[in-house]
Amino acid sequence: MMRLRSIGVLLLAAAPLLGQQPPAAARPPDALSEQLDRIFTLNAFEAKTFGPFQWLDGGKAYTTVEPSAAVADGKEIVRYDASTGTRRVLVAASSLVPAAGGKPLGLRTRTAPRDL
Repeated sequence: MMRLRSIGVLLLAAAPLLGQQPPAAARPPDALSEQLDRIFTLNAFEAKTFGPFQWLDGGKAYTTVEPSAAVADGKEIVRYDASTGTRRVLVAASSLVPAAGGKPLGLRTRTAPRDL
């Protein structure tokens, strides 16, 4: 009984401390909070990915999907020559917009014909 009373007194004494904010040293500074927000919320340091891609002509060329410079949020299917790096647009993003001012169609993984 005495032990329960001691625990009760301890809890009552500690109650005002439970509502307090942690000391300044325990809180991250604003710059750190902003940086953590950029990393985990805004994905500012997310790695750019490559692909999907598909090899053509026995490895002489490949196709891939890239963002369009001309159409906002648009993608293009492009072909690269593996030995020279020559780039050729096979399907322009502008041809994937159903109507003037419409949103570009999305691209999914595809299999290219062998004669590209």
